Order: sequence, then structure tokens, then C-alpha cells
Amino acid sequence: MSTELAVELVTIGLITGSLAGMLGAGGGFVTVPLLVAIGLNVHIAVSLSLAYYVWVAAAGVLRHLRQGTIDVPLGVILMVPGILAAQLGSQLSHRLPSKALELMVSLLLVAVLVFFSTVRAPAHETQTAAALPEGPGAERALGGRRSLRFARVRSVRGRVYHYTVRVPRAAVIGGSVGFVSGLFGVGGGSVIVPLLVLWLGFGEREATGTSLSAIVLIATFAVAVQGLHGHVHVGKGLIVGVPGLAGVVVGAAIQQRITERFVAGVFAVLLFVSAALLIF
Repeated sequence: MSTELAVELVTIGLITGSLAGMLGAGGGFVTVPLLVAIGLNVHIAVSLSLAYYVWVAAAGVLRHLRQGTIDVPLGVILMVPGILAAQLGSQLSHRLPSKALELMVSLLLVAVLVFFSTVRAPAHETQTAAALPEGPGAERALGGRRSLRFARVRSVRGRVYHYTVRVPRAAVIGGSVGFVSGLFGVGGGSVIVPLLVLWLGFGEREATGTSLSAIVLIATFAVAVQGLHGHVHVGKGLIVGVPGLAGVVVGAAIQQRITERFVAGVFAVLLFVSAALLIF
């Protein structure tokens, strides 16, 4: 491996790690186009992106747990179908021609951008955080549990979110993210974050943390399948992943100091630039 390639990989790790920590999404979408831009085959880029995302997502989960921005039960509901679907996506990715895979990644980016930019997030009810149990991320079940749904109230840094977790809907989200993750090597955060915000009524920050918690194991299983096909390069993965760990910690800290509207704007710009890199 040349020194120039190593420097490029370290730079990609720092940039995308910061984005993943700040957005809980987008790191993988940037990683694949950038790796292709420096000359790697798209199949290698997909597997390397997945391996890298395992590193940065794990670091992001630790950070968001301390901030109280992860709904752990929902993360588990998302994770189980996601792991199963990731195996199917990885198998299909291995069989697709390189050009077809690049085009499909760019089209997915455009679709997510349109979806996220045109659909409004639902308004959240607010109340004083003192009415909830003390401590960051305090939570409780609201109302009676039903067989396939349960209401939630969570307090995150003084702001209270009310939403209902519908298990079938969450399972569909998890399965979709798992398939996309295995197929495109994008982690899936850029899909799961807008779905949690728009379909389940999450706030941006809690959607970010919960998405990372689900993606860690989903991406791990997808990497295992890619490894069976010989696409995983451990050395390059470490060179991208280690700097990414530093980046994700910085990104998660920045997220707490900026508005949710700004986070959404960065997310949209990120998707547009990534699609342009692959198309042109």
C-alpha cells in the first residue's frame, strides 16, 4: 500500500467519522463514493465501508448512551430483522456488476434526499421535564401496552418526546435498513434516521442515537458475509476505522451544540454531494 493511499484513507476516516457521529447517518454514504473516487473497486469500497462503520457506530453508541439519546428497546426491535435482511443484501451486492452497483447507490441517495426533504416531521408535544423521572434520557411507558404497539415518553436534555412504537412498522424499518446496509455498504443511518423521525415521530437527536445502536450489529453481520466473498481488507479497514473513532466522538459532541434544523440541512447537502460523486 502506498503512502498516498494510506493518507487518503486516514482523511476519509476522519471526515466520515465526524459526519457519522454528528448525524448518526451519512458516514457510510460518503465513504463509498470517496473510496471509489480514490480508485478502489466498488465491491471493495462497499465491504470496507461496512467494516469501517462497525468501528464508528460502536463509538457513537457509547457516546449517545451517555447523552441518553438511545431508545434501547426500539433498537433491539430494529436490529433483529435488520440482521436477517443484511445477509440477503450482502449476497446480492456480491453478484451485481460494479457499474450497476454504483448507479444503484447514487439512485438510493437521490431517493432518500427527496424523501427527507419533502416530507415534514410530525410536531412533538412538549411538557416540563420535571414531570418525568430524573436524569438524562429518563423514560417510561405511557398508557397501556397493546400487543404490537406501546407508547413512549422520553426526556432528552429537558425536551420531552411522545411517540408510539408500532412493532410491525419498526420491524419493516429494521429489515429495510439491513437490506440496504448489506447491499450498498452504507450503514443504513441515512435511511433509518428519516424513517424514525417521519414514521415514528422521533426527534433528530434520539433518532440518531437509536439508529447507531441498531446498525452496529446489522453492519457486523453484513461484513461477515462480505468477508466470505473475499471483499474485506483488514489492513485498509483499520487505517480508515481508527481515525474514524476520533471523528465520531467529535461529531457526537458537535451535534449537541447545533440546532436540529441545521443537522437536517447538513444531512441533505451530504446526500446530494455523495450522489454527484458517483454519477459524475
